[in-house]
Amino acid sequence: MIATSQTVLMAIKAGVRLCNAGRKVYIRNTFDRAITLPLPTGPVGPNPVAARNFFESEKRGKEICEREENQRLRDLLEKGSLETDEETELLLIYQAFKREANPGESGELKDKETMGDELVAILTIRNWQDEDEEVSNFQIIAGTLVNVAVDYFAYNPDAISDKHPQGRALRHFLEAIDEIDFSNKEIGDVIGDVMMAVIDGISCTPELISNTRIGKVLVENIATSLSRSAEKHLSNNNITSSERSDGRDWLRLIAYAFVKGGADTVLTNPECVLGVGKKEEGEVVKVVCESITDLVFGDNTLDFKPLLSGNGIETVVKSFLDGVARNPGFVKIGDEGIKNILVGIANDLSQSDKLFSEKIFPELTGMILARTAENLDLIWTEGATDPQKHLLITANRVLMQRLAKGMTEGIWPVPGKDDLLAVAETVFNEVLENRDWVLDEIDNVPTLQTAVDAVLGAFANQERGKRLSKDTAIVALRAGINAAALRLPLLKKLEDEGDDKGKTALTAAIDAIFDGLIGDAVSEEAHWHRARSSTLKMALEIGLAKIAKVGADQKHIDALRTNVGLLIDEQVSVEEFAEVIEAKLKAA
Repeated sequence: MIATSQTVLMAIKAGVRLCNAGRKVYIRNTFDRAITLPLPTGPVGPNPVAARNFFESEKRGKEICEREENQRLRDLLEKGSLETDEETELLLIYQAFKREANPGESGELKDKETMGDELVAILTIRNWQDEDEEVSNFQIIAGTLVNVAVDYFAYNPDAISDKHPQGRALRHFLEAIDEIDFSNKEIGDVIGDVMMAVIDGISCTPELISNTRIGKVLVENIATSLSRSAEKHLSNNNITSSERSDGRDWLRLIAYAFVKGGADTVLTNPECVLGVGKKEEGEVVKVVCESITDLVFGDNTLDFKPLLSGNGIETVVKSFLDGVARNPGFVKIGDEGIKNILVGIANDLSQSDKLFSEKIFPELTGMILARTAENLDLIWTEGATDPQKHLLITANRVLMQRLAKGMTEGIWPVPGKDDLLAVAETVFNEVLENRDWVLDEIDNVPTLQTAVDAVLGAFANQERGKRLSKDTAIVALRAGINAAALRLPLLKKLEDEGDDKGKTALTAAIDAIFDGLIGDAVSEEAHWHRARSSTLKMALEIGLAKIAKVGADQKHIDALRTNVGLLIDEQVSVEEFAEVIEAKLKAA
């Protein structure tokens, strides 16, 4: 028995030919089982007896009838008597094949006329749609797939050939879903949309399918994964037509994002990412597809659709595939592991501040996925899937919550997406260098929280906060975290007598830089030059780096406060500034 996919492919080819000949009504009417159809050119005076004689007695006709793909023809011939519409089918098939066998009787085959095997495919699909109880649900939705594909390839009929990437993608897709035992025929439109999204993605990255094996594995696994997701989430009779339409759009977006977002990684490392030729072939695709669709359609407290809109899905997919390419063992976290990472990040962002959760979620997730893959055993101990035990998720939670608190209190300027990602990258790098950032505490407060709060503490002066740009605030935060990573005492409170007693040393150091540059004691003329954002950022980066190198006692803070402004007034170079500040700190 010929594969269902091959029948559908033949019908699509016929439909494209007819559509481009201005006779789209032909194929549409065929699916609607209309009896009055424009017949192909053929022998004069065709009749059922002549048709039976051709297929049952003539050598050429018998050979045609015995072809694997002509089961529908054999079914018609085996019936003792035919209904009127079945008789019309037999005559259509007879005329088409008779014309091919004896072209001299009817002239040359015209572009607008179907080949015999393609016509049988069309009529076979029409028959499937009329016999719901005797065929699979995939066969029932085959007509939808044909119509969708005809509309797509009508503008580029040559692309349906196996010589073109789109044509090969179409064949691989049909072969994949031919194996799925659909339980609900109502998802036909959804599967059609997924099919077109895959083909669209392939058209943008044709090199994906130039390697037949790689392209086949990728397309087949996207097809099966998203088709099963469609059944799982969109076949429920209780969902509304609007929800189903929205679901179609999301599955199409996921399919396209997977092909386009994963192209470079798949081509560079197909054995690792796709498991080509291995027992786990295509496992990565299935894991990612299932995890993303479950979050988009699942009954979650959070609505993930806004978080993954635009290029969000593509970013997440690419990050995970890149991670697997770097560490094949990353796939062992499975779909639950991926979902837990995404849910953990989303929950933390939503609880921190809605102002930036949707903007940074994809990139932040990609950053965490990449580092998780590279350092799985380090940051997610014992292969756990609990997001509460994921060190980077924990670090991100602390960071976002403290920044949100500072924004709420008006002591911290609202940062942009790139600013937040830059700070997160700094924090993640330090956690990878030293897990104690997340695991240890200072005075019963997590170390990372102490560091962020120390920087925010230096911004607590309302007037100061209003005069500083967000770029300066971000530089202070990144420089403060880097400095604390080098010298832990910066996160402890100063106990000696002095102006900064009781302050965290890091807060005192930042205060000293601000006081020396823009404090109340600074003259108006000096303030004009010292308050430049570029000056402040340079002083913060170098001053905190040097105090982390030399020491974090009150004497060092005092030396920093005394000298930073004077050096700026002298307009020394960056190199000279760093050299002199270090010398002054050492001499304190």
